[in-house]
Amino acid sequence: CNWSAFWDCLTDMYGDPIHIEIFGLDVIRSKFDGAADKMIEILKELKHDDDDEYADEIIIEIVTDTGREFVE
Repeated sequence: CNWSAFWDCLTDMYGDPIHIEIFGLDVIRSKFDGAADKMIEILKELKHDDDDEYADEIIIEIVTDTGREFVE
């Protein structure tokens, strides 16, 4: 129930390809002040953890009505 637990869940998947699609980010932003930005910050950190060791195996996409944006 906290961001540390979120991080732990994500890093437990290291070594396997990870593809995360985020739908409704605008809803998260409107209902949970600051949570969306914190989530994206953690996902960016995940992608670039350990000097980018797993960066090629991790795909993070934000899906909107107008398309997809990759988190780098």
